[in-house]
Amino acid sequence: MPCNHCCKTPRKRIAFALEEIAALLQELVQQSRAVRLKLKLKVIDEKGVLVKTIHEEDGEMGVTILTDMQKVDLSVSAVDAKGFPAQVEAASVEWKSSDDTILTVVEDPNDETKAVAVAVKPGTAQIQVSADADLGAGVVTISGVADVEVTSSQATALGVGVGTPTDQ
Repeated sequence: MPCNHCCKTPRKRIAFALEEIAALLQELVQQSRAVRLKLKLKVIDEKGVLVKTIHEEDGEMGVTILTDMQKVDLSVSAVDAKGFPAQVEAASVEWKSSDDTILTVVEDPNDETKAVAVAVKPGTAQIQVSADADLGAGVVTISGVADVEVTSSQATALGVGVGTPTDQ
């Protein structure tokens, strides 16, 4: 439950609730599957400068906030239930955005474990990644998600509205 001191705004309460849900889902995945996916995000500003790196394993994965002028590098790695590196079926990693009108996700053509998410317009979306954990003929799909909020970038101009002239 959110505290009354730092979680007074709706955005902070939602972020807190999402973190709790993510922790519960992660616990369920660890209990029910031998393999899971770990995400790493690199936030890049409009000039190509690294703003922040977020690691799921460090407990930093919450809602990533980007401006509509930023992109973020993505990477995923499979781990077993104890957190040790594990393999997934080759050519089985799939990246997507829950809403391409807010955030697009483009897989690296040379490395399926990497992608770039590009902010399009303000809103919220999820980066979704999945892979086949069964190295044989069967399919055991595992997945990971990262929540993203895209906000408007800094104002760069002002528009002036002029009303209809009237008599004095």
